[in-house]
Amino acid sequence: DAARYWLTLQEVRRQPSGDAIARVQQVIALQPEQQFDVVNISLAVTQPDPRLEAAVAELAALDGVVVVASAGNADTGTGAEVGPGGTPGNDADVFPADYPGVLAVSATPPGDENPSAYVVPNKQTDVAAPTLGAISTNATGQVCVVDQVATSWAAAEVSGIVALLREEFPRETPEQLVARLQATTEGIGVRADDDAVENPWTGAGVVQAYDALTRQVEPDRRGEIGTTVP
Repeated sequence: DAARYWLTLQEVRRQPSGDAIARVQQVIALQPEQQFDVVNISLAVTQPDPRLEAAVAELAALDGVVVVASAGNADTGTGAEVGPGGTPGNDADVFPADYPGVLAVSATPPGDENPSAYVVPNKQTDVAAPTLGAISTNATGQVCVVDQVATSWAAAEVSGIVALLREEFPRETPEQLVARLQATTEGIGVRADDDAVENPWTGAGVVQAYDALTRQVEPDRRGEIGTTVP
């Protein structure tokens, strides 16, 4: 059951970093007993905090743990208003998504709508996922439909996909799992070099769960991929 691999920290709008730090530290304290493989942090702090960065770094350094965080909604206080392509001068600061070792997830709008109405351009975005119209279940098992374009929902979706990847490839490192996710997106995939310009709206592209689980991809332990099969 992939669900057992996934612990989520729920979104609190404009979550103060102090509360976020306490929640991350709680996860770290529970890790020896619970053995989480995927931690979803669906919250956003717009100001850097060395204490939060240190806590997230400790969490990401835990053996086998993939940390997933939301890349930022348009109402996070950044005031970013740019076109669909984004510009280098519009790179929103959203934490912990922007910290090293965190898989930052944005959300895609329906059709050809401008993403700036929903999410901020964040050049630390790694992947994106659609949320509007997604079908989920609540804590009591009732079916519910997601009625928003929101990065917190997208991060939860991608956390679930990473949990499925962990179940399918239990011996792989977090770097390998993330490489599988990025190499099979509907987008540019894994960047060829560090100088390549990332898309601030979707990063490597929109995730494709089935492809990530089934395509013949062989990343090495560092997450580097030599060849793939179309």
